[in-house]
Amino acid sequence: MKTSLVLALCVIALATGCRSQPTRPDPAPMDLPAATLVDPLPRAMNLRGATSRGWLMICGGGIEDDHERIYRHFFALADKADRSTDTKSAPRPTRVGVVPTATGADSRGSDTLELLKRYAGDREVVMVPLFKEDIGKGDDQDIAALIASCDGLWFVGGDQSRITAVFRPQDRDTEAYLATLRVLKRGGVIAGTSAGAAMMTNPMITGGTSEDALQHGATWTNDVKEGQGVGLADGMGYLTNVLVDQHFLERGRLGRLLVAMKEAGMDRGFGVAEDAALVVDLQTRQGFAISPRNNTDANRIGVIEVRRESGRAPRPRGRNPWMQDHEVE
Repeated sequence: MKTSLVLALCVIALATGCRSQPTRPDPAPMDLPAATLVDPLPRAMNLRGATSRGWLMICGGGIEDDHERIYRHFFALADKADRSTDTKSAPRPTRVGVVPTATGADSRGSDTLELLKRYAGDREVVMVPLFKEDIGKGDDQDIAALIASCDGLWFVGGDQSRITAVFRPQDRDTEAYLATLRVLKRGGVIAGTSAGAAMMTNPMITGGTSEDALQHGATWTNDVKEGQGVGLADGMGYLTNVLVDQHFLERGRLGRLLVAMKEAGMDRGFGVAEDAALVVDLQTRQGFAISPRNNTDANRIGVIEVRRESGRAPRPRGRNPWMQDHEVE
């Protein structure tokens, strides 16, 4: 396969000693993230069908159970959700929901439920009963109401196509999907790990290896086979005009991300390593990375930003922009 990609790779999460900090106050009394984006995310990169508020936490998979910064940050962001419109019930603690739709494991998400309860304090952690076989339940009013009552949602890993099959079958917005948008509209957070990260964009990457992608290009399918390159399909669309990939360094996925970006016409993508996260503020279009927990190596990378040249002025050469103090407009 022949391509003519001109790329700029930007490391977002570097050594923990990097002094750059997010422009918005850290929502919890913990160490500040390692670095922020040099540029805001594209203005056209918005939330589908809702006011651009809320947060996304895009985790690269393989999150260690004791990675406190990720889990505590998730709950701190959920605490920020506006519950003033919840007039039908008495004041309640922060509520987060575990969404197990992607998993095929016997635990059916119960392990994640118990893990989050360890970090919840006096917050409420509930299971959203939408499993991989529940195609057709996306319009269940009781489930949609439960989702809408949450201040944060955590999508577990597995297969991202199972998520869209339940929430957005044939690119149709179900009541459950619209309820997730209401969580964000109130300033809440949607987090996802592995498949739960891949589903964030529209389109989304559905599978395939870098080697296959570079040899065979891309195929629009939820069930990509060997010889079809990288798979692409409709995603959840919380982010548009960018692509996200996960298990990025550990599984060598730079090649498939590049091919997917070219096929989808995207100029910007993010690869998130295992045990790391990219946090996006949908209101300001800014983001920052949370580095892997065992980041004892100063060169350990959490998130890589990939850009495809499209006629815009090239990034200035010289010092690595991630290694100097900066502010994001």
